[in-house]
Amino acid sequence: MGLGCIVALLTACGTVPDVTPGTAPVADASPDDVSRADAPTADVSVADTSAADVSAPDAGAPDAGTFDVATTADAPVDASPTDSATLPCGPGFTCPSGYRCVGLSTTRCVQTADLGAPCRNGPVDPLYCSTGATCESVRGVDRCVAYGVERGVCRNTDGCAPRCDPGLGCDVTTHCRPGLALGELCGGVEYLCNEGSACMDVNGTRRCVADGAAGGYCRVGRLCDAGLLCQGSNSGSATGCNREYFRCMTGLQAGEPFEPTGAPCGAGTTCLMSFGALRCAARPDGTLGGRCRAEAPRCDGEAVCGDRGWQCVRRVARGMPCDPTGATTACADGDTCDAEHPADIGRCVAAGTAPGAECRTTAPACAGDLQCSTFSRYRRSCRSMARAGDRCDLGAIRTLCPAPTRCVPATAVSEGAAIATCTAPIAETEPNDGSSRTRSVVERSVLFAASLSADDAEDCHVIRMPVGSSLYVETTLTFVARLFRSSGAELGRWTLRSASWDGPLAGSARLDPAGVGVLRDLAADDYLLCVREPDDSRSRRAPVSYSLAIGVLPPPR
Repeated sequence: MGLGCIVALLTACGTVPDVTPGTAPVADASPDDVSRADAPTADVSVADTSAADVSAPDAGAPDAGTFDVATTADAPVDASPTDSATLPCGPGFTCPSGYRCVGLSTTRCVQTADLGAPCRNGPVDPLYCSTGATCESVRGVDRCVAYGVERGVCRNTDGCAPRCDPGLGCDVTTHCRPGLALGELCGGVEYLCNEGSACMDVNGTRRCVADGAAGGYCRVGRLCDAGLLCQGSNSGSATGCNREYFRCMTGLQAGEPFEPTGAPCGAGTTCLMSFGALRCAARPDGTLGGRCRAEAPRCDGEAVCGDRGWQCVRRVARGMPCDPTGATTACADGDTCDAEHPADIGRCVAAGTAPGAECRTTAPACAGDLQCSTFSRYRRSCRSMARAGDRCDLGAIRTLCPAPTRCVPATAVSEGAAIATCTAPIAETEPNDGSSRTRSVVERSVLFAASLSADDAEDCHVIRMPVGSSLYVETTLTFVARLFRSSGAELGRWTLRSASWDGPLAGSARLDPAGVGVLRDLAADDYLLCVREPDDSRSRRAPVSYSLAIGVLPPPR
């Protein structure tokens, strides 16, 4: 990029207001503001354009290079001697009316042109545009074009307002130009949709779909057309209105199963457990147990919109019993539902005061020896640091096990229930692939340090289960797991997908008997558990290491 282009880009961002000489210094006329004040940020990740088509961007403004016309003759002659390096600007100095402050380490006042007037980019005798406009080629002549209009730079609105005027779309060069109408085929750099619509898949083809319509992005405020619901979730790292994470979908009717489709329940219904399955149940929006309304009041009476953001739940005062999953209750602002296990009843506690509570926002973050650490991408909580062999909770809500130990449900019991301890890993016993005839027998809970390779694609373990016992499995890789009886009958097959976020359960994928009925109340027998990577990973040549926790849980007493 030439020096002229760099100077033009930098100076187009200046925001010094028009004032007369001798006025008081303006706080925002510092050089630091010159580079970022109001010029839109270049956003080449256009929501309307498929990633596969971004390889051939339109390299310039719409009319650039079409005409070979000298523009200096149309530019007004500078009439003021103040357009020179002799008139500085920045802290303590201001520019006269019709001039703006540009530059980095050395700043000076330069003349500005109004909207529609000729302009000049470049290091020699530049003529910059006033605030809110950039110098663009218009029918072969460089003129000042406002943000958001045709040929102008797209506005930087973070998705909370249109980037371009009606009938225009933002292209990969972040300039506004006429786009495609609703329903037209789209995709690719040259085929962008206008503002208020996006390129979406419709019956196998990509077409421009209006925001708020079925299959389209939700409008600002998570709003959709009548009869549709806004479905989606924030990535956690996005800013602004994030419309690309939310789409409008047709809601399910009362009685329809919520899984496996994952579609939202329709208006006047909410997803509840019914007859052993998650189904949409009739529950008016805003009522206790019903869906939160999109606008205030989101819930009726004493009900509040829960932490999940979609269901009205009962607010619970500090010290009172609560639901640690957040499905039926919400603690008062800033409090946390403290429970050793999500299946247990918890109590609302103040931030920083107990294991599992949210960290305080001020020091000390946690009381006593508790440590504030990342629980999930969105939450930091107070925990105690355990030692090898100490008791722990499988959800890592209250305790953290030291590496390389992991929390494994133990064969031992306490007060009639299986306990979990920070367990040190042991090496797997080879050979243990699917064709092996002799394997060691697992009779108690264990944590294996194991590996797979191209020559050892599957690990199998014999587990001797007492009558009425339950089986718990946890891995640190994405695996396909299979469970067999000694007779060879296959009891189940699952794909265990490891978590990718950076909390204490990162890399953890589980088969928990609390949620998988076939793993509970087993008949006395030797069972064979085999794990391997999914088919798309079998081409792996380098060995991969992983941990495998096997919990032999005794019958409940």
